Amino acid sequence: MSSAMLNAVDTFGEHFVDASELLGRYEATEQEAADTVRLLGLGPSDTVVEAGCGPGRFAQALASHGCRVIGVDISPQVVALARQRHPGPDYRVLDMADLPPGCADALVNVYSSFGYSATPEEDAEVLRAWWSALRPGGRLLLELSDLERAKARLGEEGGTVHRETNGVREELRMDWQQQMLHVTYRIGDRRLDCRTRIYSRGQLVEGLRAAGFTEVDCFGGFDGREKTPEDRLVLVARR
Repeated sequence: MSSAMLNAVDTFGEHFVDASELLGRYEATEQEAADTVRLLGLGPSDTVVEAGCGPGRFAQALASHGCRVIGVDISPQVVALARQRHPGPDYRVLDMADLPPGCADALVNVYSSFGYSATPEEDAEVLRAWWSALRPGGRLLLELSDLERAKARLGEEGGTVHRETNGVREELRMDWQQQMLHVTYRIGDRRLDCRTRIYSRGQLVEGLRAAGFTEVDCFGGFDGREKTPEDRLVLVARR
């Protein structure tokens, strides 16, 4: 199964990575990976798949803890970037909805790398594919921005939010009816547009359970703290 996407295959390539670095999104990667290892109880014998691995920063950080890490991304450009910048993990060009059954002890999907299928139904298929990719007792960690955070940061009155950080200009607009976040990034004369479907905590928990996951826990960070409206959402579920 190869699912249709909201964005072009290479949308989250080098331009997006450059913007994310300038925005400070990767500054806590090493600590977040260490917290993930503890939260999931990972050991050196465990095989971990990072679905939507992007430039490989998180995959490499996980590998530094002794895990066998497989990083998959649908974009050949992004996988080439990961192999160049963060070597070590086994990187593969692969739709994260097409993972082999039973290939992993744990699966992680971080930095809001979920919600890009053409429809909510196809997003649900991705969750089912992840359940299938895990071995019995395997664990999933999903980290993303939820509706609660979007409302806290963008407001519910509509309109476009403009902000600039380290030379990155952002325009953010939330379509609350469609639960769709539209973001435009500009660095100099470079422009990147992307869309992400944003879910509520309840919708995500329900979707994980419908996919077959059990023991779904919700946190406000990789360190397992209680979530506040401003926090990103971390969900941990067991197959």
